[in-house]
Amino acid sequence: MKTARSGLAWLILLANVVMFGALSTHVVCGPDGWAVIAKDHLTLVDTYVDTRQWTPEEMVRHAAFVQRAEQARPSLLPSGLPADIRGPSVSLPTPPVNTLTTVLPPSRPAPIPARRSATPSPSPADASAGTPAPAKDDARHQPSIFDDLGK
Repeated sequence: MKTARSGLAWLILLANVVMFGALSTHVVCGPDGWAVIAKDHLTLVDTYVDTRQWTPEEMVRHAAFVQRAEQARPSLLPSGLPADIRGPSVSLPTPPVNTLTTVLPPSRPAPIPARRSATPSPSPADASAGTPAPAKDDARHQPSIFDDLGK
């Protein structure tokens, strides 16, 4: 039983390593051969890419990968394609520095609810002096788990 548990633990560890590798790298088969390129962010999109017979439409469809391949190893992209396909038309717009504030309006702190009574709450010194709690039959009194503590 112990060897089965140990084997299962190694299998889970191996699966996690393979998944992390798939999330963080592009495996590319291009005209120049095989290559492994690091991704900009963790995703399963374009984990395996075969660029040997790509058309301009394919390059537009995989714009993020084309931009990353241009930075890392341009020879992986097919040659003979128009220069405007590789140029700025496929580059992704750069996100603003603080994306959260552009999407969500600035939050305000939650308003503090008004007190029900006009009298201030007793200070700790007053509580030790034996200030009586409101009567249970008082209309403003709400039952509490602390009502019976003083008895």
